[in-house]
Amino acid sequence: MSVTAGVRGVVDEPSEARGLTERAAPREAPSAGPIGHSEPRGHGHRLLEAIEAFESFPALARARDRLLSLLDADAPTADIVPVIESDSALTIGLLRLANAPGGAHSGVPSALEGVDAGDLRRLAAAMPTFELMGDGAGWGKVARQFRLHAVATVGAAERLIADGHAKHPDRLRVAALLHDIGKLVLLRAYGRFGRGFDGTPADRLGEEQQGWGLDHAVVGGVLARRLGLPRRVATLIERHHSNDADGDIALLTLADALAHYGAGHPVDGKELVRAAARAGVSDDALDVMLHELPGGATAGTAPRRIEPSPLSKQETASIALMATGRRVKDIACELGISPSTVRTHLFNAYSKLGVADRTQAVLLATKRGWI
Repeated sequence: MSVTAGVRGVVDEPSEARGLTERAAPREAPSAGPIGHSEPRGHGHRLLEAIEAFESFPALARARDRLLSLLDADAPTADIVPVIESDSALTIGLLRLANAPGGAHSGVPSALEGVDAGDLRRLAAAMPTFELMGDGAGWGKVARQFRLHAVATVGAAERLIADGHAKHPDRLRVAALLHDIGKLVLLRAYGRFGRGFDGTPADRLGEEQQGWGLDHAVVGGVLARRLGLPRRVATLIERHHSNDADGDIALLTLADALAHYGAGHPVDGKELVRAAARAGVSDDALDVMLHELPGGATAGTAPRRIEPSPLSKQETASIALMATGRRVKDIACELGISPSTVRTHLFNAYSKLGVADRTQAVLLATKRGWI
């Protein structure tokens, strides 16, 4: 089901359309930013146009290309799953494809079993893409910003899954990756989604509700349903800021908060403790996870394995310097090589490690003791 069809569905279903637009209608729309509309529009039209525009939300080029290579090589599902789970657009595309005939696949492994490899390849090949170091035009810049927090939230969710807290791990992974898609809609519609990362999550949610009459979690739930994603995934997205939920919803709330905490964003400590309690995470377990941040809430989920490194000396040096936050031109200067040569080393390293981007390369190389 296309997003266009989903938008028509909103128009054709008066109660839900009215619910979304009327909640926003009493507020005066904030002035739109670079990717918003410059001319005045009502809230309902802005939101519906932004939801329709999400049809062109791009996949990370490296992840998309890696998926195509694996499909061409008839790679096992175990190799394909992490590539798809590393990218929001690939995950959404797969779930829409798998659930189009009325399926109920809420995780990537299950969805892969429900689709034809040729159909998946055609879908991936037709997807728009963005580069991590691109020019930032269109959705690209927004996609990069969104991805950073999404990946961090997935990492925190993985730690909670490894500790045995999740009832439906694959569903939680998908929801962790997509939990903030409503922010993308608000950003597209209004040019911003509130405070950015200023203030606690509760502060930001309150500002959204005060300014627009709704918040990004509600908008994300609507978008997820219009995309044809499973109802339970949409519910996780829609309720990930609920202060009375338990189970996997509370785990998603906690993973989101841990990701913010690890990135140095303001987090209400009392809310964090309450979310942990609702999720069944003890104070001691929470303390351990907080202690491991910002190195990553996933620390300690698996024993460290020392294996021979497939990387060359220059590839290892490039990854090691990238882990310290250096940019390509800084790495080039330190190693005495050109920026294009650094990019070649990084591309070769990503291919050898079987990862899609710099974040995954640094995590994998660190975990295995190669840098």
